[in-house]
Amino acid sequence: MSFPCPHCGGEIVVTPGSSPFPGMRIGVLSASQSISQPASQSEGQAQVAHGFEVQGQVPAPKKKRAYNQDYNAHFLEFWAVYPRHQDKRKAAQSWRNAVARGVATGVAIVDARARLITGAMRYRDDPNRLDQFTKLAATWLNADGWEDEPLPTRLNGKEPAHREITDADYEAARRQS
Repeated sequence: MSFPCPHCGGEIVVTPGSSPFPGMRIGVLSASQSISQPASQSEGQAQVAHGFEVQGQVPAPKKKRAYNQDYNAHFLEFWAVYPRHQDKRKAAQSWRNAVARGVATGVAIVDARARLITGAMRYRDDPNRLDQFTKLAATWLNADGWEDEPLPTRLNGKEPAHREITDADYEAARRQS
């Protein structure tokens, strides 16, 4: 039994066979039968008509991608400078977007990259940055973190300087004078 495919017009031949669903039969097109083949399909690939594979042809092997092919040298330089190394793939995408935003504002691509890297160095070397509160690189890049002001200074390395002054602070100041 055969019938035309409603999507591509190819011929679908149904032959008796087993199926995971009761009452349903799955057919396979033979290589001698014709099926309309899209122009984009290359030689050596198996012809498939909506779940029915053409017999007699071997599919081409999948191309393997290199592990670090998406990371260019400029991003890797940024990554080496940035203090927190998590979510590298997201950071690489955010890097590309941040460079593109810089170029869109009229800055040369070299200057845009340099601004990002020097901003990352400034963030890394900020004495008020605590490791436990360091932003992920993607978050920092998406928020244009290289344009941020330095973090507020901290007292004793623990508390921000802009906290409320308490009675205990007044007492300590009186004892010192």
